[in-house]
Formats: sequence, structure tokens, C-alpha cells
Amino acid sequence: MSASVPPSLPGQSVQNSFPTSSLGANSLTNLRYTSLRYAREDNFFNELKPLIEEVREKDTKLERKIEGQEEQFFKFLSHSVEISEIGTLPEIIGTVKENIGTDLPMKLFLTEFPITTAMAMPRFAYGGNDQDLDEIIILVSQHFMNELSDAERASILGHEFGHALLEHVKVPTGAILEGDIEGAGPELLANVLKWSVCCEVSCDLFGYIGSGGNVRASQTALLKYTTGLDRKTFDLLNADSLIAQVLKQYDSLASTVVKNVISTHPLTPLRIKLLETLPSIEILQHFGEDLTAEKVDLIRKKLSDQLDPLIASIYPELFEETGLDQGFILFYLGIATALADGTMDREEITAIQKMISPELDSQAFFDGLEQTLQTRDVQSVVEELVDRSIAEAKEKGYRKNEAIKTVKLMLIVAAADGRVDAKELKAIYRFCEHFDLSKKELVYLANQVITPGN
Repeated sequence: MSASVPPSLPGQSVQNSFPTSSLGANSLTNLRYTSLRYAREDNFFNELKPLIEEVREKDTKLERKIEGQEEQFFKFLSHSVEISEIGTLPEIIGTVKENIGTDLPMKLFLTEFPITTAMAMPRFAYGGNDQDLDEIIILVSQHFMNELSDAERASILGHEFGHALLEHVKVPTGAILEGDIEGAGPELLANVLKWSVCCEVSCDLFGYIGSGGNVRASQTALLKYTTGLDRKTFDLLNADSLIAQVLKQYDSLASTVVKNVISTHPLTPLRIKLLETLPSIEILQHFGEDLTAEKVDLIRKKLSDQLDPLIASIYPELFEETGLDQGFILFYLGIATALADGTMDREEITAIQKMISPELDSQAFFDGLEQTLQTRDVQSVVEELVDRSIAEAKEKGYRKNEAIKTVKLMLIVAAADGRVDAKELKAIYRFCEHFDLSKKELVYLANQVITPGN
């Protein structure tokens, strides 16, 4: 293993470690973990900042909602056992920190999650107006200990270190996506989801570095965590065969006409494909070296140049720099979807309206809607509202591609309560069929809507 590859895990052979930094001597800078942030993550964060500031002004209880999510984390923590100093874990943790190039203290806790998962919560030390990262707490499910190898554990820990070091917790992703923030319209929802996907790409780079540049361990750790597979089943399926099949699945997804709805995490086949690509990426070959600032900028750009086409093949909307003129299309479709269950829940419909068009004064519209429903059946009103959205979409020259974008946004809104039911799908399909979007394609899109977790 050459000096340009991160150090290996305990038990693996390694010839060299990181070269010694020589900052300042020849205007060199150490290629550190801060350079591993995927460029589009920064792009979407810059778009998010003014939107988040806007909802902070509208929702005075936002900080309390964010604190509530942190309280949930520490509730899990209160029923957990620290395992940082047990067995091979101290050595794994030490090696991951060395590989990434951080001395940030870390505590690892084991808890009984209902699903296979891991989550990180950084702690900040407050002094004056400064907030310095003080330590990271990582919670893992029993799957982490029962089914993973040391190299796979290192990849998972590296990924979680990435979330902490890149301070992803500073964006209230969960509160926004749960529809719990007043004034969080579809633009904010969509941008948070896009940003979240980019964050996961960044952290998968950290997982690779944390594992000592072990592609296979990073891939198998991801597969075990996203599928819940245990060692026995994984061995029966054969790791090489399974990864080959997942890569074929990526090729199939990349060639489909209907792309996937953005969720908080990229689809697993895409992540496996990206990991397969990492050994050839120059920035990872030079990680930890002292380079000129110009060289660092150049190889950071090369990182994006290599990852962007793979990601764009699944999520082209991450690369659309102009917004879609929705007009009242999404508003009518959203209200129709809310009415699809046959009843008018004023609170639910108002919440959906705020998510779609928070600036719209809709009081008179809803008053008229309630009066209409006293003399007409709900289904006919649903159909009329959908027809209004169809008429406006046609007036704006919508074709299949534009209709798909609208449907994706509608599915995100419809899934805010954790699911998209058959009646909601029926209302949305009435819109779809006018733009050559089949029922099969709609179901395919709906199945990609994932409710945000921890």
C-alpha cells in the first residue's frame, strides 16, 4: 500500500502512514477532511440559508422543535451502553480518527434501535460567540456489533464522523421534512432533500477514508446496514455476486425514463457505484498530503467531475439550476390530494397549503370550498381541482418531464404524514394520465418516497 492511501485497519498490512504536514514552508496546505465535502452540498446549503432564515422569522417555536429532536437523541442515549473501550473498538476508533486526520474525542454507544441504523450527535463547546466542536457521540444498533467486521465498523464510524465534522446537524432537516415548521414550502423541502443527498455522498467518502481505503468493506457495510442482512444470509448470497447485482441495478436505474424521487439518502445502488469509483479519484489518492492551494482546488473539481455524471443519472434534478414555474398547479393538486379521503380536515388542508404556498392568503378560498362541499360530493370537487391543475399545466406548456417534476413534489408533500395512500395516488394519477405518465410509473415514483429517519 503506497503512502498516498490512508492507513489500514488493525491487522492489515501497511507500508506507510500520512506524510508530515509542512504548513507555511512552501505555501503548502494539508489535504484534510474539509476538502472531502462534495461541492454540490455547498451549493444547496447556500440556497438553503436564506430559506431557513425566513422560516426562523415565521416560526418562533423553531428552536424548540430542533431541541425536541436533540432530546429524542439523548433519550436513546439514556437507554444505551457505552462500548468505546471494549474489545477491538478502541483500536478501530483510534485508526478511524488517524485515517480521517482528526483528534476529536468520540464516544460510542450501543442501543436497541427498532431498525438497523447509526446516528451521530456532535457536542459543541460554547465560549463567547464561538462554537467549537467538542466531541462526537455515535449511537449504533446491535447490528453494528453482531454482523459487521472490524473494517465494516470502521466505514460506518467514518461515515458518522463525516456528519459531525461537516456539521450537518446545524440544518434542522428532520423538523423541516416532518412538516413541523410553519412556512416550510416545497422549495425549502426540495432543497433540504437535495442537500441531504449531497451530505450522504460526502459522508460516504469519509466512510471510505475511515476504512483505510477499503472499497469492499465500505460496500458491504452499506449493504448490511441498508438491507439489515446478517452475516449468514450475506455469506449465502455471496458478497461478490450481491455487489455485482447491485451494480447492475444501478445501470438499470440510470437508464430508466422516470428518475427517482429525492429522499434524504441516495439509493443504495448509486452509493455502491460511487464507492466502486473512489480508488480512481485523485483527491483520495493524495489525502493527507501537503499540496498547493491551487492543486487542492483542482483535484476537488476533479472529484465533482467524476461523481456528478453518476449522480445525475439517478437524480438529474440535483443539477437543474433553474426552478419550475408551478403557478397554482401544485396548490390545486395538493388540496385535491388532501380531500381524496372523502373528508375535509381544515387543519390538514391548511397545513398542506402552507407547505405549498406559505405566502398565499387562502382564507376566502377555503371558506368557499367548505360551502361548495355542502352541496357537492367530495369526489367531484377533487376532480375539478385536479382538472384546474391540468389546465394550468397545459397552458404553461408542460410535457411529461415537467409533469414528473410536479408529481415528485406532490409525492413529497403527500408523504409528509409518513405514507401515500391509494386514494391520494388516484387523485395524482388523474393529473398524470394527461401527460403520458403511466400508473406503473406513478407507483414506481411513489415507492421511492422515503420518510426521513434519524
